[in-house]
Amino acid sequence: MLNLKSKYKKPAKTGLINIEDNSYLNAVLQCFGNIYNIANYFLDQNNADKINNNMANNINPLSFVIDRLFLHFYPYPEKAEREKYSPENIFKILFTMSTFRPNRNIPSDFLVFLLDKLHQELNENKGNKSIVINKSNQPEMIIKNEIENFKHINNSIISNNFNWFGLKESYCTQCNNPDYQFKTFNTFDLNISKYYQNNKKDDTKIYDCLEYRKMQNIEKKRCDNCKNICNYKVNNRIYNSPNIFAFILDREDLNEDLMKIPFIIEEYINLNNYIEDEKSIKEYVLIGVVSISLRERKYIGFSKSIIDNKWYLYNDTKVNEISIDFILKSHNQYNYYIPCILFYESFDGN
Repeated sequence: MLNLKSKYKKPAKTGLINIEDNSYLNAVLQCFGNIYNIANYFLDQNNADKINNNMANNINPLSFVIDRLFLHFYPYPEKAEREKYSPENIFKILFTMSTFRPNRNIPSDFLVFLLDKLHQELNENKGNKSIVINKSNQPEMIIKNEIENFKHINNSIISNNFNWFGLKESYCTQCNNPDYQFKTFNTFDLNISKYYQNNKKDDTKIYDCLEYRKMQNIEKKRCDNCKNICNYKVNNRIYNSPNIFAFILDREDLNEDLMKIPFIIEEYINLNNYIEDEKSIKEYVLIGVVSISLRERKYIGFSKSIIDNKWYLYNDTKVNEISIDFILKSHNQYNYYIPCILFYESFDGN
């Protein structure tokens, strides 16, 4: 595996041009580009054939486009290759891809698309759910079965870094009949608008949203045992944690009401009270923020460089070194910026 810190001595401070108001793309891509495992993957020559084959096989080549984008972020490979795929050409491809035509130009839409599409193209397994496992309605067995099946058909740089498992556990209030739904995700929706609507708290943090998510709520659905539409008590559980938690704060494109919802960013978080798997890492450090600039009415990226561990503000072509204190104050105290996506990376806490 390529060692970025030994090969590349300078941080990735390459700005990206704003074409057709694509600041939402730029902000997400700059944060994505500074994730160590992701950058290692795309810059490692051992993965070049797989990425190039996506282009040769006429698959919508998002992985090929992103690979060429990383050559701009870390400008050390061959010059001709970088010139052939300029940022302008890269964005033209992104805009014209048939699978990416969002109705809203917001960063969360693009991030979800980016992770899902890259996983599809770079998945090593791509098998069928052919593992035969005895059925069970016990949560522990459901989790074990689903994780085994997931790993059987999914293995990519995306699933290995972003994927987390959630269990929706519900019980009929009439007969106590259980129902379990196990799902996998690449991002985590904090749903701050729903939380704020019910709590009106001015210092909302990630913990508040996670506590609110854990609270028992009621849903109506058909009970197989009662044969009627019944009330179900629902609990949402987080089973395991990913290497990268991409928390989405549900703010629409420059929507004034959603932008006014207060939210406090913290540099370090401990998720021990919210993740059930004892083997999962529970401590995380902030490595990226996608925000709305209130002054410029556009999206801005804040990202921690994997080369020098310094923070940079990415405003399209402008890149400036900043401090973590500037990020926390400008979002939490002065509110010059409104956070939309938070990237946290796991660490051992030592």
